[in-house]
Amino acid sequence: VILDNQDSKNSQNFENFLIVKDLSKAYNILVNKLYCHEDNLEFKDEFILVNNSLISKYSKIHPSSKLYNNCVIGRGVEIGKNCIIKNNVVIKNSIIKNDVIISDNSTIGSTGFGFNLNSLGSKNLNPQIGIVYIDNNVHIGSGCTIDRGKIDITYIGKNCMIDNLVHVGHNVIIQDNACIAAQTGISGSVNIGKNLISGGQSGYAGHISIGNNVKVAAKSGVTKNLIDNSAVAGFPAIDINAWKKMMIKQKK
Repeated sequence: VILDNQDSKNSQNFENFLIVKDLSKAYNILVNKLYCHEDNLEFKDEFILVNNSLISKYSKIHPSSKLYNNCVIGRGVEIGKNCIIKNNVVIKNSIIKNDVIISDNSTIGSTGFGFNLNSLGSKNLNPQIGIVYIDNNVHIGSGCTIDRGKIDITYIGKNCMIDNLVHVGHNVIIQDNACIAAQTGISGSVNIGKNLISGGQSGYAGHISIGNNVKVAAKSGVTKNLIDNSAVAGFPAIDINAWKKMMIKQKK
């Protein structure tokens, strides 16, 4: 099979292969034909009304969990034991384990920010068909958004504490015991180790790795990989002691 009018002579040397010029375009074409996702007009769901919340007939919620008012629980969602889902929360494309609290006005499992800068617009979005997986004993604050994975998962590990107004992009992996303060933004495909402490208004560039036991000061911009036990500050984020010395010199 040949896409984009690729020279037919090439196909003789690549039997049983798909030859494409534009991988992003080919991905969009194939996935849109194979999957009916929620950015497609043909996507359907069926809801029942329970205590002013809309719950998909195709979701599973353990009886011990509590939903407050005006929530929307979409198709394929699974919510485990003893969870609290507060007012106006939207959950789609997600597996929520046990003892999780999601505070008011948060959205879990929304479409990730996937597109090609050379072909902008809603009709050219890269289809997002993955899920969000939130592990046991996680707290998520108000007004947070956690995007579904592009193909596999966005993962929030056990015992994580996420403050208000935090955005977690698609395919982000956050391991256990992270503490992330308000207004933090984590770009797609960031891999974060255990025991992160991240100050408010910090930002993370996409496709980087953060080691275990890392501390990031408030308003830091993390643009590169960080090894285990790092403590950084500033933009671009550097070793916090070097940053403090630099600030003292500037004031002098």
